[in-house]
Amino acid sequence: MTFIKSPKDFWAGILYIAFGTFAIVVALNYPIGSAGRMGPGYFPRALGIILIALGLILSLRALKLHGTPPVFGVYKPILVITASVVVFDSELTGWGGCKPEIDHADADGLEAGNDAAVEHGARDAAVPTHHDRFRAVGRGHPSPER
Repeated sequence: MTFIKSPKDFWAGILYIAFGTFAIVVALNYPIGSAGRMGPGYFPRALGIILIALGLILSLRALKLHGTPPVFGVYKPILVITASVVVFDSELTGWGGCKPEIDHADADGLEAGNDAAVEHGARDAAVPTHHDRFRAVGRGHPSPER
């Protein structure tokens, strides 16, 4: 008879404890502040404490309650999710979508105070808006209007 009765829950709890410990260790370099005026280390420490507490509860429950053992060798869901993230990113940044970029020549003219650069659209290139992500780079390319 094994000591750990629910290996999935036990190892999930161990991971929670590890992530919580990591959050607290990283937050040690930041000031906590107070509850009324929280510093940058307040939230990571609180999150780390909560994760460690949940990990302890989950791991201790795994010693008493019976569960199923972890299944190894199931790669199809991992591959499908990873591929979907890669395809989504590629659509945003280059394989099929338009990558928003600033035309640096026009932006330099705008910074120098060149009025001709502003007339040619450097203002739009230097100050990106939410429409820029749908516009193709360059002057000869049409930009879809919404």
